[in-house]
Amino acid sequence: MDAIFLHESERWSGGARAFLAAARGLTARGWRVAFACLADGVVQQRVAEAGLEVVPLPSRPSFFGEADRLRRALLDREVDVVYVHGEQEQVAAANAVRRSRRGVVVRRVCAGESFVAGRPTRAALRTAPTTLLLTSTDQTKLPSDLGPVPTVVADLGVDVPAEPPTALPDAEAWPGEKRLVCVCDRGNRARTAVVLRAVAMLAPRHRDLRLVLVGPGADDEELRLHAAALGIHRFVRSAHTRDEDVAHRRAAHVGWVTAAGDDGAFGALDFMASSVPVLVDRGSIGARYVADAITGAHITPGDVPDTAATLATLLARDETRQAMGNAGRARVARTFGEAGMIDGFARAAAATQQRAATPRVAPR
Repeated sequence: MDAIFLHESERWSGGARAFLAAARGLTARGWRVAFACLADGVVQQRVAEAGLEVVPLPSRPSFFGEADRLRRALLDREVDVVYVHGEQEQVAAANAVRRSRRGVVVRRVCAGESFVAGRPTRAALRTAPTTLLLTSTDQTKLPSDLGPVPTVVADLGVDVPAEPPTALPDAEAWPGEKRLVCVCDRGNRARTAVVLRAVAMLAPRHRDLRLVLVGPGADDEELRLHAAALGIHRFVRSAHTRDEDVAHRRAAHVGWVTAAGDDGAFGALDFMASSVPVLVDRGSIGARYVADAITGAHITPGDVPDTAATLATLLARDETRQAMGNAGRARVARTFGEAGMIDGFARAAAATQQRAATPRVAPR
C-alpha cells in the first residue's frame, strides 16, 4: 500500500504528530509512505528526522498549485490513499485523486472537533471516495442529508516506555523542586491563567513549587505578562525546543492540561505514559482520557481556590502521586497504545478502497 500524508500548516501541532506517528508505523508495516508538507518548515524538519520521504510544497501554495503537486505525486508514486486534516486539504486531495484517476481520501477529524460539511466538503465527497477517521464515537453523528459516508473510529495513542522514565538532565531541575508542567495552547489562555493564579496562591507556602509551560502556547507573551503581574515570573519557565518539551513532561511531579484538540489529548496521554498524575478541566478533551481520582483529577473550570487545594494535596502526598501515575501508565498501555491508532489509519484506507470498488449514490 502506498500513502501520502498531506499537512499544509506551517505549525507543528497534535495533528501533525498523529500523522507522523501513523506514517512511521505504516512504514514499519511495509507501506510506502510520503509526507507532503510546506518546504523548509518545522514539519518538514521533523519528518525528515524521522527518515520519511518528504514531498515539499511551496511556502504559500495556491489551491490549484497544491492539487497539481499532489496529482503529480500520486502519479509518480502510484499512491493508493491520501490522508488529510480539514476542508481545504480534503478539497485539494479530492481534486488530485480525480485528476490522477487513482487513489482515495481519508479525512481525519481531530480530537474534540466536529465534522462540518460545508459546500466545499460536500463537493469533495462527490469528487473522490472518502472515509472519515474519527477519534471518538461522539463524532459519528453526521448531517442526515450528507448521504452514506464511511467512518472509522480510532483514538489517539502513544507508546509506553518499557520502564517508567526518570528525571532527565535536560529538564534543568531546580534543587528539591516540585515541578508542575502545563500543556497549553494559544486558544485557551483563560484556562492557563487559572494555572498561574493557582500557583500564585500556593507559592508563598510552597517555596519548592515550580511551573513549566510546554506545548504550542508555551511562549505566549500574554501568559508571561500575567505571571509577572502575579509576581511568580521567577518560578515559571517555558520549554523552547522539542527536547526540552519532552524532558519536562517526563520529569513532572504533576501534569496539567489546558490545551484543546489533539494537543490536549496527547498532553494527557504523555503524562500518563510517563507515570505522572494529570489535572484536567471537567468537560475538556483531556477529561476523556484521565480517569477522575484514579489517574488524576477533574477540576471545576475557573475555580482557583479548589484547584489550588487539589494541587497542594497531590504535591504533598508522594504515595498518591505514585499510585495515580502507575494507574495512568497502565491505562495507556491497555487502552491508548500507538499500535491501535495506526490500525485505525490502515482500516480507514481499506474502508475507502472498498467503497471505491462499490457503486454508490452521490450525496446531494
